[in-house]
Amino acid sequence: MRTLFGLLILAIAPTLMSAQTLDGPWHGRLKAGHMELDLVFRIGQPSTLDSPNQGAKGIPMEIEEQTEKRIKVRVPSVGALFEGELNGDMLVGTFTQMGASFALVLERGELHNDRPQTPQPPLGYKTAAVEFSNAGATLSGTLTLPENPQNTTVVLMITGSGQQNRDEELFDHRPFAVIAHALAQAGIASLRYDDRGFGASTGDFSEATTQTFADDAASGLRYLRQLGYRRIGILGHSEGGTIAFMLADRADFVVALAPMAERGDSTLYNQALVQATISGLPFSMAQSYANDVLSAAQASPQPWMQYFLSFDPAEHIARAGCPALVIFGNSDKQVLAERNAPIVQKGMPHAAIKRYAGMNHLFQHCATGLPNEYGQIKETIATEVLADIIAWIRQL
Repeated sequence: MRTLFGLLILAIAPTLMSAQTLDGPWHGRLKAGHMELDLVFRIGQPSTLDSPNQGAKGIPMEIEEQTEKRIKVRVPSVGALFEGELNGDMLVGTFTQMGASFALVLERGELHNDRPQTPQPPLGYKTAAVEFSNAGATLSGTLTLPENPQNTTVVLMITGSGQQNRDEELFDHRPFAVIAHALAQAGIASLRYDDRGFGASTGDFSEATTQTFADDAASGLRYLRQLGYRRIGILGHSEGGTIAFMLADRADFVVALAPMAERGDSTLYNQALVQATISGLPFSMAQSYANDVLSAAQASPQPWMQYFLSFDPAEHIARAGCPALVIFGNSDKQVLAERNAPIVQKGMPHAAIKRYAGMNHLFQHCATGLPNEYGQIKETIATEVLADIIAWIRQL
């Protein structure tokens, strides 16, 4: 008994010791003027910083000082420093960046965002893991199969720009999972997939352009034809919506969510201009900022960026003859509805075009429409948008 008791003490001791360290995740909300950002500090080996509201994860940190009750960490890539001291269950301290200091209180543990629309089991329908290929890439996806399909209609989903998974996950929102769930409940099948070189998909992302992603999506359409689906539609968001126009002659219908319709360089300039203006810069300074953003993009060696800047979707829009539902958020500050909707209307007079008041690029109800709101909003996608998409597909 004496030996066993000793073993138990030895087993428990490391746990007690580790509980006294500051290692592990800590989260808090930084309030800097009118802006609020959630931050997650992961202290350990390695130590990293996440800024979920900005879509940034795994930013390297350097620990300059650490005791059982105090820590000082530097984030060189963003010129930031955090100094905090343990006070009860909180790390109370100061976050300093670019010469400005702000109070920051961290709680131990992961940040859990409330996303009530994310589908939870039991789902009420089946899903299947599938794969299709294009140009040396294997695209891995999820085929959602309604229990009682109304017909042989299926929707291929195409994500927006940047590497994204099949759910188009951003700031803990999973819009494509939410859309697939709503379609399945309406008896409509869907296929969503990880972008090349991301998630479970293989392939080279670094040399890819919008045309590459369009070719990947075309392979998805061929795969669905091989499965026997007779009516195949495309649902694309942002860049994915533009790709939907590029592939419209191969689909039976198109649903384009906030698609870029004007030329890429104009899109980038106007996006930067309106975001800078709303953020409080005088118009002349906002113009200068937008020009700087455009100049930096023009100097980028990235193939995607160079293709994007000179890409004009108008010719593809004019050739898209299939039924189309094209929707915009009037508060979108990434793809401006007032600039892009008229181009679609001119090139596709047969399209059903709808603009939603008070909605952003993700079709969330919002205050400003700026990207820094996305992660702070609980809603993933407005229910009225989901209902309108389903009703439009059903009436075809």
